[in-house]
Amino acid sequence: MILYSRATHGSVLELEHMNVGDSRLAIVELPSPKPASSWLVNEIRKHQEAIQHVGSNGHLVLRTSSPETLSRLESSPALETLAPNSYIWAVGRSPMGSPIGCSLLHGPSDQSPLDGSLLNAFVRSAELSALAEESGAIYRADDCVFELPSGLHADSFIRFASVLTRPANIALVADWILPLLKNHDVVVADTGSILSLLEHLRCQASLDGCTLTVDAFAGYPAASNLAESLDLLRERHGDDKRIVFIVSVSSSGSTVRALEALKGVDDLIVIVVDATGSEEGEEHSSLCRFPVSSHKSSQLPTDTSTPTTNTGECSRCAGKGLLAIDTATYEVRSHYEWNRIKVSPTLAREGKPFWEAVERTDSLVTHGGDPLGVHRAYWIDVERLYSDQEMVETATHRLSAHSPDADLIVIPGGSAQEHRIAIASLALPSARILLTDRDDVSAADAEKIISARQPLILAEVAVSGWTLARFRERINYRCAALPGNGTNPAIGLFVLVLRPSGTRSDISSPTNPGANSRAEQRLARRYRTPTSAGIGFANRVYMAPDSRCPFCIETELLRSARQLFDRNDSQRVQINDRIRELNQTFAYDRHWTSAMEDPATHRTFGSFFGELSAPVAFAAAASAAERILLTFRDSRNGRTIDVVDVRAALEAYYDHVFLYGLFRTFPKGLLRGPGADSELMECISEWAQGPLPLASCQELAFAIACGNLPFTLSEVVTTAAQDDPYVKMMLRIAALMAR
Repeated sequence: MILYSRATHGSVLELEHMNVGDSRLAIVELPSPKPASSWLVNEIRKHQEAIQHVGSNGHLVLRTSSPETLSRLESSPALETLAPNSYIWAVGRSPMGSPIGCSLLHGPSDQSPLDGSLLNAFVRSAELSALAEESGAIYRADDCVFELPSGLHADSFIRFASVLTRPANIALVADWILPLLKNHDVVVADTGSILSLLEHLRCQASLDGCTLTVDAFAGYPAASNLAESLDLLRERHGDDKRIVFIVSVSSSGSTVRALEALKGVDDLIVIVVDATGSEEGEEHSSLCRFPVSSHKSSQLPTDTSTPTTNTGECSRCAGKGLLAIDTATYEVRSHYEWNRIKVSPTLAREGKPFWEAVERTDSLVTHGGDPLGVHRAYWIDVERLYSDQEMVETATHRLSAHSPDADLIVIPGGSAQEHRIAIASLALPSARILLTDRDDVSAADAEKIISARQPLILAEVAVSGWTLARFRERINYRCAALPGNGTNPAIGLFVLVLRPSGTRSDISSPTNPGANSRAEQRLARRYRTPTSAGIGFANRVYMAPDSRCPFCIETELLRSARQLFDRNDSQRVQINDRIRELNQTFAYDRHWTSAMEDPATHRTFGSFFGELSAPVAFAAAASAAERILLTFRDSRNGRTIDVVDVRAALEAYYDHVFLYGLFRTFPKGLLRGPGADSELMECISEWAQGPLPLASCQELAFAIACGNLPFTLSEVVTTAAQDDPYVKMMLRIAALMAR
């Protein structure tokens, strides 16, 4: 095992796959020197782990890119005290065209068991491997395969440009290439992503009194176009110049074989990392060998700009994601396809009876407090809602279908208790009704529950599920306290409004069409009977958790952005006024109403969601969006990316208030999928060509400030808004926060 120690970067890498026979080898990287005479010894002592690793008769290599450090190493008498029983070597940069410096500074005997050139080969290979590992240049993924620029599939991929993000790394790599170069060479990189290395070579050559010209292929030098590329290079630089081709990583060997067939007699090929696993090829220099397993595939997509997937035609890659390598930059990116999610008419119609009942009964509280004073993004007043006969009939039918054998209906205190009594009497006329406190039951209540054959809780609403979960725990406690009772009763649960709140991570199964939220799972573990599965409900409505209140988000944005404005700035005054307005009232209704398609009734006439007023329409669209969020995939496999079909939404929902609900509910990752900004720009620009209501301009400006829409839409929105102060304020916030 070889140890590579970089105290300047705080890392020690163990290269277990590399060995130097029976000897131990440690490489210590030293920085540029400091004036103090004791600097060198103190610097080396930082690498105690490497010194201890070497032990007796091992090899300690002091590696530097600084000629001054190398000179001080060769003249330092204190080195023999650091590792007295080990061989201490100095390896550092030499002038261009000369072999890299390698000298034995100290050892137990005058003659080392290792030849200097052989040691250099070990150090070079170990150093480049360590730099690649430390820089994250080696990409590995158990559940993915990499499609190399050659078309082969591989289990891992090395992008050497990732090593060159640190100047110190560039200098170390350049040290191994400089000895191979000559004055007036033309050095050509296989990718522009390693041009920083070539520029460093050119600068070092100039310090040695030599001249180098650097260039790079525009894209992956495939065999099909390589001859033309070489002709252009020679035309640009002259036929009399020697060309040195720097191949950052050779994965399949196809580029190197093509270059060997076409290069001139004096031209040279330098492979920085040879990942082919082949030992052949005497006509080129491989600085480091790092074998990577690869194989041919029957599926070889060549246009990496087009999203695609691994369809499983390659038997060795079946079931794995496919990661492509960009042929120009060698960056890793997914082969993917977009799964465009639509807020479909079917989804809209599912909630239509509920939202129309909410409209009729005026039972929606938006951005306000519930009966207990807790702030809610949305709150359904169940007392008002179930004053509607249609809602009562729906609840009666669904209760009798869910629990036809229930013989005891437990109705806790709370809102709509009278309505629940009426529904229980209509749905299950033979069942007894037990009224209890909201949060607890008495000992007498517990006795009745224990004696019932199939008790059922009839509650008004379930949001987080904690209130009903604690109510169940109180029932268990009271029942356990009864003399002679050692079991907890099996109890069912039915709620008038099931309003689960959660996120995609709450889904029990990515393929579960019911999209059970954490609240439902929590209650399902506590309420179950032999004959009823899951929680019964009269109406299910999906709403965002209160922590994601789409209206509080605006207040939070304004408070954080306020610090970016000067105290005397008029827009800071405007921000403070808007914050006060949001805190005092629901400041959206008037703007939304002005954007309604039917100005006479201020209703969403003919909509799949129903004929609704602006706040209810917003909530209906937000509910549909939340329903989609709960059914999105919980994990992504590198093949398919879920994005919202914004174009379909813009074309389908003529009342803009529905779009406000979608834009404020969907996170930007689903609105702005990879590569989707250009499409968003196109479809929203087309949509904005017609006269946009001021409220729509304001909502678009707010979405841009939140990052849900690209900032490039600012010009479109500014033109449509005609100098509206709110739009100007939001777009300026977006510009300031983007800095």
